[in-house]
Amino acid sequence: MQLDAAELKAQRDLAAAQIDTAERDAEAQAAQLEFVRADSQRQQDLLKSRTVSPSEAERAASAAKAQARAVEAARTRVVQARAQLAQMDAQLGETGTRNAVLCEARVIADPKFDEAMNQENKNGTNMVFLSADCRSASMDSCVGT
Repeated sequence: MQLDAAELKAQRDLAAAQIDTAERDAEAQAAQLEFVRADSQRQQDLLKSRTVSPSEAERAASAAKAQARAVEAARTRVVQARAQLAQMDAQLGETGTRNAVLCEARVIADPKFDEAMNQENKNGTNMVFLSADCRSASMDSCVGT
């Protein structure tokens, strides 16, 4: 199933928003990691003075390790969101290129193109301009002028 340019653009915008969300989540997870690591260090210091039990210090250390994995997962989501955006950009580029090629092929096959070329050649130039944005899904607007 192929999507038209408007649908791809909407998906691209969503992918860009997901990057922002993923980055903010990664920042929040990293801030939480700092807090949990500091708590774990405090628990280790208190364990040395026998103010806390070994299980409490262990629990804090385990929480720090788990939070570090959560930060890693959040950063992975940022990378994935960026990859998705890059894929959308590539698809949008391919859509534009494919439509431009189809548009050009149609114009060249159009009798109006020959007419325009002959007229341009009489004027001493070999330029033909397309009157359409060839990224559009509609090929009906691709004509030589």
